[in-house]
Amino acid sequence: MRALLRTRKQLVREQASHVQRIQKTLEDANLKLASVLTNIMGVSGRAILRALIEGETDPDHLLTLIDRRVKAPRDKVHAALQGRVTDRHRFLWRLHLRQIDTLDAAVAEIDQEVDRDLDPFRDAVRLLCSIPGVSDLTAQVVVSEIGIDPRIKCPGAGTPLPDRGPPHLPRLRRGMHGRVCALATTRALASDGPTRCAKAHPG
Repeated sequence: MRALLRTRKQLVREQASHVQRIQKTLEDANLKLASVLTNIMGVSGRAILRALIEGETDPDHLLTLIDRRVKAPRDKVHAALQGRVTDRHRFLWRLHLRQIDTLDAAVAEIDQEVDRDLDPFRDAVRLLCSIPGVSDLTAQVVVSEIGIDPRIKCPGAGTPLPDRGPPHLPRLRRGMHGRVCALATTRALASDGPTRCAKAHPG
């Protein structure tokens, strides 16, 4: 599972890189889409990109593709859609969108594979998700990096954990180490089981 989630992280980074290239190409075409849309890869952004790729450049028509929920004033959106689009711009948008969609499919496949591998760790993931701010994906990453029994990485009983965990651990693992150990302690105490993290402090 660790290899899958690390690969997922890399694919998401690649997606972000392609989105940045799309944004740079929009700017090169003098289209200020990012100034009126929170996410240029959202529903409205993709609709406009598809229309531009197909040859549409009329700001009035492009304006009709903007979702009603977009808060930017219509006159500002109209101004942002007035640019100078060339065939090279269309080629680059088509190329990057295709790569993003391919990466989307790959990430979805990884998520399905992770879900199949997750059965022995669902309780641990559920415990981690009880920490405010910890998402399901973050919990999966923590479990894959630290393991299902964090007590093996904790100091002996009576030794407080440092606030950010042992310095040799990667940053994510240091940041979550204390919380994982504290949860392990709570679970062990609830079941009257032994624990070596009795004085663990949240990281």
